[in-house]
Amino acid sequence: MGRPAHYSRDLTARCLSLLSHLLPVVEKGLPDDDKFGGALTTTFVLAMATPVIALPIERIYKPSAGINGLGDDRFLNDNLSDDIGKLFNGKTKFSDAPFFKGDWRFVRNVAPFNIASDWPADLLKSLGSAPSAKVANDVPISGMMIHLRNSLAHGGVTYLDDEGGQSNGKASMLGFVSAKMKDHKIIGLHASRISENDFIAFIVSWSEWIAQSGLAKALNEHRDLAA
Repeated sequence: MGRPAHYSRDLTARCLSLLSHLLPVVEKGLPDDDKFGGALTTTFVLAMATPVIALPIERIYKPSAGINGLGDDRFLNDNLSDDIGKLFNGKTKFSDAPFFKGDWRFVRNVAPFNIASDWPADLLKSLGSAPSAKVANDVPISGMMIHLRNSLAHGGVTYLDDEGGQSNGKASMLGFVSAKMKDHKIIGLHASRISENDFIAFIVSWSEWIAQSGLAKALNEHRDLAA
């Protein structure tokens, strides 16, 4: 396997390939699935989703937004961040994103709780409401993607059943939670919900958009430069 010329794009493409080819294998079952109570489908999806979401956010969006970080992939081309900059402008709605897929729900400013425990029943009820669907559609793309990045990076994920309730077994839906900060203190939480199948479709759509956008075109012209 060759060294990625550009982590934001190339690792995303590699994870998409793994997801596409290996998810059916995981779904059919692995020899030691009994140890885990069933097929490791959700574990595999989350493992692939984490770098797919995090890398473009960390190495393209954050540098373009003036947020300090260790990696900046934009140096490969002056126009590298154009596509993300146009969408991640704090104004464009999540539902208008070219990679938008699924029935998303979003609730803002939830009182902090220990995410290692079951999620509060009132929060799960709110995530099943019609207003939470509108909030998810209307939240800025940048806000939703940062929320997902933080949720995945910090373990703010829970398994939900097909009715949106807490699940101790197989996940039909996934819940994500991220912190709202002020003066380095958590003052609230943001939460979202989506079915596992819709989340897979979203990850595929996001990955394909990264690969097909102007980012990839610019990078292909400069593959001799290492990130």
